[in-house]
Amino acid sequence: HGPYGGRYYPPETLDLQDVEAALDAYAGELESRVSDAQEPVSFVLFWLETRNGGVHLSRSQRETRRQFRTQQRASGPKVVQMPRARHRCEVCGRTDISNPELEFRYCSKCDGAHEYCMDHLYTHQHIHYDNDNLGNAYNKEHRDQNQ
Repeated sequence: HGPYGGRYYPPETLDLQDVEAALDAYAGELESRVSDAQEPVSFVLFWLETRNGGVHLSRSQRETRRQFRTQQRASGPKVVQMPRARHRCEVCGRTDISNPELEFRYCSKCDGAHEYCMDHLYTHQHIHYDNDNLGNAYNKEHRDQNQ
């Protein structure tokens, strides 16, 4: 064996065609190894270039985008939702949000779940459903009062 792990052939015993064949085989093997290594490298480079949604940004563009996003997060949400009222008086329409000092109660004499503030709990017209319509229409007094 020679110093490079292959067979050692003295130069005078080598034929030029044998040397060319050996070099061609070695070059083909080397080319195969390079192309095998090139495939994953190409994939990694492609992934790195397209991970921003397919857009290649320069360093200054990336910095500008990062500053804009940081500023947007710091300013907070633009839309503020109002809290939804849990209680609403059937007569005056006041809610627990508009008047937090009020107390609200359901009337036990009315048909259905009708809620009133304490100012109207004892003075309102009681709601009774028509027996013919089974809850789809209020009595005439209540309809006239709320219209």
